[in-house]
Amino acid sequence: MMLLLAAVVGLVLSTHGVSGYSSLVPPAACAAMVPLHPGTAAQTSAPPYELLVDKQTYGAGEQITVTIQSTGPETFQGFYIQARPVGQDEPVGTFTTLGTYDNISLVVDCAPDTQNAVGHKKPNNVIIEKTIVSVMWTAPAVPVGDIRFRTTVLQNFATFWVDSLPSPVISD
Repeated sequence: MMLLLAAVVGLVLSTHGVSGYSSLVPPAACAAMVPLHPGTAAQTSAPPYELLVDKQTYGAGEQITVTIQSTGPETFQGFYIQARPVGQDEPVGTFTTLGTYDNISLVVDCAPDTQNAVGHKKPNNVIIEKTIVSVMWTAPAVPVGDIRFRTTVLQNFATFWVDSLPSPVISD
């Protein structure tokens, strides 16, 4: 009986995050970077946000600060960032959250133990309206050629932009 109860509790806990992804970015969103929000579609208009980086080049293991910020008074509730080699679909490098943004940022593994994406989280299931968020990207130990950062920004559950923030090409 205890074994059955433990199995049921384990099943419930393992599927808890599947029913509502608003508290974090699920690994299932890695490839297309599209929120799994039923009945919604990405915006085609220009987003009221921009992507900033603190370096235009990288070397093995170097770090780049990546920032998403509002260009006006609009806030955003969610975000998702990956670094990909130009013309390729697999994320590279690793991300870490920065102290000021630890409570609203969560590193995501698109493949086991890779930490190759970063997105939003809702602490205590509370939506945090943001005008800026910064994270740290660390280049792979072996350079992979030119990269660009792909982003998804969610103004709210139904209004979001996928890969619409221009990213400079970061050269190795």
